Amino acid sequence: MLADLGSVAPQVIVVAAYGQLLCPALLTMPPLGCVNVHASLLPKYRGAAPISWALIRGERVTGVTIMLIDAPLDTGPILLQSELAFEPSDDAGTLQERLATAFEQYANARQQANKYSESILPNARTNLDLIAAPYRHRQFNYL
Repeated sequence: MLADLGSVAPQVIVVAAYGQLLCPALLTMPPLGCVNVHASLLPKYRGAAPISWALIRGERVTGVTIMLIDAPLDTGPILLQSELAFEPSDDAGTLQERLATAFEQYANARQQANKYSESILPNARTNLDLIAAPYRHRQFNYL
């Protein structure tokens, strides 16, 4: 599969809700890098179940982060972030849908404003606000 993807010569690779590490050969393949769409305001809730953990911990605001992928999971430079307030009726399913819709609207607005300009640059960040969001087992699907 890696050879097939290499023959296409992608300029960028985008992943969303993947929750696993990409192999080093894949990370270095596209000249513009690999980009991750992550359902939290990184560095909070780094990992495979950020929506559930934000609900469990009683957060009032969450969001979506677009970031360059680095070798450690969810640690690359942040390109864009969009915040979304929780609704009292939110559960993991409704929040996931609202995040997707809100971020799509945000991304479309940014695209119109920037016209693909070079102004979208990585932001420096620290791990001061890091909260891990490990895989959530099936018994917690009621969130």
